[in-house]
Amino acid sequence: SLSLVTSVLVTQACGDGGNAPDAPVVPDPPPPNAAPTLTLSSAISVVENTTAVGTAAAEDTDSGDTLTFSISGGTDSAKFSIDASSGAITFNTSPDYETPGDADSLNTYEMTVQVSDGEDTAAADAVVTVTDVNDVVPAITSASEFSAAENQTSIGSLTATDADSASLTFSVDGSDLSITDAGVLSFVSAPDYETPADADAGNDYVVEITATDSLSNATTQTVTVAVSNVIEAGESLTDSTLAVSINENS
Repeated sequence: SLSLVTSVLVTQACGDGGNAPDAPVVPDPPPPNAAPTLTLSSAISVVENTTAVGTAAAEDTDSGDTLTFSISGGTDSAKFSIDASSGAITFNTSPDYETPGDADSLNTYEMTVQVSDGEDTAAADAVVTVTDVNDVVPAITSASEFSAAENQTSIGSLTATDADSASLTFSVDGSDLSITDAGVLSFVSAPDYETPADADAGNDYVVEITATDSLSNATTQTVTVAVSNVIEAGESLTDSTLAVSINENS
């Protein structure tokens, strides 16, 4: 007998002819944001009567980040401003060493500077110390009128003060009087009441006294020296002007 054997090959369709499909492509996650770094000296010195303080610097390894500066804190933060783009720091009002405006009145202003990249921040504290400059003129504190007896040279002493300088010197105009650096005033030659040498021959010598500090800041004062008469040998009271009041019937 004849046997017919038929073989049937069954092939299961698998979409792409039997190959497994490709896995979907998943992008790598973005790197985490890198925080900016801030550079600012913690101790800054500024002379009084100026506003410029310094400049904060910052870096960020993330390309394209925009960095923004601000004053974020500190006891004296209200005294300062900062350029948001450049980091330049200034006093809002120039400080005066003689009248400190910081919280503890010690001429040490405290602030905190911050930089942000829009996501992360960095901050730094700084103390700004205001230093003194000699900007105060001397003040003459002694009297402007002196009295001196004739026939001798001594007159008196002048005094002055200066908040910025302990070293003061005095000078006087004209040629009739002299003054030491310490302020001792005297006649160059002893005056004679009977033959006055002042400008109006009235025995009142008027001069300009100048007090100067170590940086040539100066102030002047007009001083009048009145020369009084002395009864000399051979001179009677009638030789001088004398006013006498006598009650009637006495």
